Amino acid sequence: MTQLKRSQRPKHWRGRILRYWGGNLRHYALTPGDGESVHDSAYREVGRWRVVAGSGGGA
Repeated sequence: MTQLKRSQRPKHWRGRILRYWGGNLRHYALTPGDGESVHDSAYREVGRWRVVAGSGGGA
């Protein structure tokens, strides 16, 4: 999934970042190796995401 830096960012900003990030997922095949950095509205990097191969067990 993704890991955001939790420094002093208010919860509403983290939610906004995740909504924007989620909307862009349609541009990726979501195959192992896909990934990118996640930026806030000031274009500062606040995290990264990548797809890794799993065991296929699901949750």
